[in-house]
Amino acid sequence: MNIIERLQEWLDALTRTPAVRRLLVRLGINPHHYLVLRDLFVTLGQRGQIKDQLGMESGALAMISGLYAVIAAGVALIAALSDASPDAYLFGFLLFTSIFLLTMLLSEAGNSLVNPVEGLVLAHQPINGATYTAAKLTHLLIIVVSIVVAMNGIPAVLGLMLPTTTAWYPLKHLGLAFAMGLVLALGVCGLFGWLLRFVPVRRLQMAALLVSGLPFMGFQFAGPVVRILERADVGRFVPDNPAVRGAGIAAGVALAATVIAFGLRALSADYLVSVSDLMHGEGSRHRPSRRRRRSPLAALVGRIGGGQPARAGITYVFTMMRRDWHFRRGLMGLVVTLVFGAFIVVVNGWPADPFGEQFSQMHLVLHYAGVLVLALPSGMNFGSDRQGAWLFQTVPDQAFTAMARGIGTGVWLTLSVLPWVVCAPLMMWLWGPAHGLAFAAFAMTVCTVYLAVGLRALRGIPFSEVPGTQLASNLALALTVPFIVAILVAIEHYIVFRTEVLVAIVGSTLAVAGMLGIRASVRRLAIRMRDQAARMSLPPEPQPNATRLFSHGVNDYQSAHGDR
Repeated sequence: MNIIERLQEWLDALTRTPAVRRLLVRLGINPHHYLVLRDLFVTLGQRGQIKDQLGMESGALAMISGLYAVIAAGVALIAALSDASPDAYLFGFLLFTSIFLLTMLLSEAGNSLVNPVEGLVLAHQPINGATYTAAKLTHLLIIVVSIVVAMNGIPAVLGLMLPTTTAWYPLKHLGLAFAMGLVLALGVCGLFGWLLRFVPVRRLQMAALLVSGLPFMGFQFAGPVVRILERADVGRFVPDNPAVRGAGIAAGVALAATVIAFGLRALSADYLVSVSDLMHGEGSRHRPSRRRRRSPLAALVGRIGGGQPARAGITYVFTMMRRDWHFRRGLMGLVVTLVFGAFIVVVNGWPADPFGEQFSQMHLVLHYAGVLVLALPSGMNFGSDRQGAWLFQTVPDQAFTAMARGIGTGVWLTLSVLPWVVCAPLMMWLWGPAHGLAFAAFAMTVCTVYLAVGLRALRGIPFSEVPGTQLASNLALALTVPFIVAILVAIEHYIVFRTEVLVAIVGSTLAVAGMLGIRASVRRLAIRMRDQAARMSLPPEPQPNATRLFSHGVNDYQSAHGDR
């Protein structure tokens, strides 16, 4: 049992105390149902049926907390040995803790509230919205406690090494960090309450994705915004009278508290009423029926890949990409980074010719696009509508080969070919026809190699696995990919792009290797899809569903504690 599981047990024991039970009743929360729902969510997390929520994945949360603790301890030790100012020391750790917490809480709250898979089977139970929402969001409190302790526990103790600090400094440091974390958690919950109140249900998931991407946008656009504010001299609008400043701060705090309170009330009022609409196609039943137009790309894939099965495979993948919550959630960070990269390119001027002596940013753009192509297939393993994968049991065995070929061909055309075909005229205008076409063709071959490697991450029928946090794999990619990209960019700039002949030789070699790799990956994908469809036809092991667990939990709790 790790420290996160012990924290969950302590929190459950605290909830069972009479004082906390009375507080829950005053807040409109049924203590019986709350405790049973908490046990239900913990059980589902232990059984691996809720893997995408960090507060319920104790192993993943313990790993990331340990990593943050090591980093924070190293920074605190350096700051303590350098005799940093106690105020600057405290402010720095509170700032970084708030940044990491806000990023996590926005993502986790959006995923927990806007994608409530288990809410479908509990919506008909006699549970009020406040009880369900409180049980659902308790894992945010676990995240707050874990991250605050990890990032401030050791630094609070090492703060005693700073000059002019007293023996009460660790309590002050941790107290302020916990207060800040609690305020951030309440603010995030209030924000999603306002979204549930005013945003239509069919637009709620997209709104939640945009809100979850706000921290990434803030990180990347912070520099230009600060420079704009400095030029605008915002400080002249701050009053000189301390009493006026204090009154303004108090009014701002009161306004923020009022907004959060009303947001929490909107979140807990009719949440379960919206669960069914949230989980059934973003309100598609309210849209008028219209004839679906055929995709020219799917028709082209059908001609190249082997007929109707190939067309069906890529149509299925593209449809799930557009509607699946987990895939779009993982794609949001990449899209925001891509938009920021385009913004930087426009601000700094168009990139130089890749064949010239001056370094061209297009080498970085090329390999960023390659990393995007490499990462997307791994995200296609998981899906919110994975129960619908039974449909593949009706597919004939011989059709899986053409279906996998259609998936590989469609993804290749969409990710490795089409973007560079669109960019080729602009590059020809900037660098000349020969250099523009050469770079576009070389970029296609590089992205083809990336895709050949990425397709091997598909473990079977796309969008058919239980979503997980993928912390270990994401951490490994974050640590290794930048170094690999730096090496490849240096090789391109200093060796490959010296002559057109060398670019043609290397590009042709990469094209052959990439096409052979995609062919092997597609053949492997067809075998895995066929095997998974065959396994799905076997009778599953009996496991209690969420409704039965909740009903049995209520009965057991009332038998043990009565109806108090």
